[in-house]
Amino acid sequence: MQTGPDGRIYVAQFSGSLGVIDQPDEALPLCGFDPAGLQLAPGTASTLGLPVFIAAPTWHTGGVTPRTGREALMIAPNPARTEVTIALPALRSNAWIEIRSSDGQVVKTVFVTGCSIAIDIRALAIGRYICSSLGDKGERMLGSFIKE
Repeated sequence: MQTGPDGRIYVAQFSGSLGVIDQPDEALPLCGFDPAGLQLAPGTASTLGLPVFIAAPTWHTGGVTPRTGREALMIAPNPARTEVTIALPALRSNAWIEIRSSDGQVVKTVFVTGCSIAIDIRALAIGRYICSSLGDKGERMLGSFIKE
């Protein structure tokens, strides 16, 4: 187990996903444990421990620092060539995410059902992309990634 940058606890399992404890300060069953809370990239598994991306600088918001009261979208891998996984902050699910190019054009819009989604980015040009999503109370969540 390891605490992620979003305050949730990630649990290694013998599968292609990580278990996630959304509210680590709460006791069971209120902690919100989801045994398949974060899907890993196809062909990867967490059999011998947690993937490097949670502890390493590659699991980050890509230089978009949330202001106080703002939450960040987590994006991995970063940089990426073919696919990125975007995870919503703790206790968030079912949201629209817009991906904009560096010139501000919306290049992709996706709906996340659950707390994360894998997005094919092969059709995107090389460059930096900004991802944004509105929370259920109107708060904006931001993140960015680099397409190689």
